[in-house]
Amino acid sequence: MSTPRIGPRMKEATAIVAENPGCTKLYVAEQVGPHGSRQFGYRTVERCIKAGLIVAVKAAQGNRYSLTVA
Repeated sequence: MSTPRIGPRMKEATAIVAENPGCTKLYVAEQVGPHGSRQFGYRTVERCIKAGLIVAVKAAQGNRYSLTVA
């Protein structure tokens, strides 16, 4: 299995989560997406989760996730 490429946006997303443990996917997505693009930001957050940089824990209710650095 190859090591995933960690790009600058992924590093930025990880740093945001490190500074704001427990933040939501939406918060990080809006910070890293160009011009506040949620769609691009969400894809970046999902790549971070898949690469093991960020851990997402689903809240007891609703569709919210609490993010922490792995």
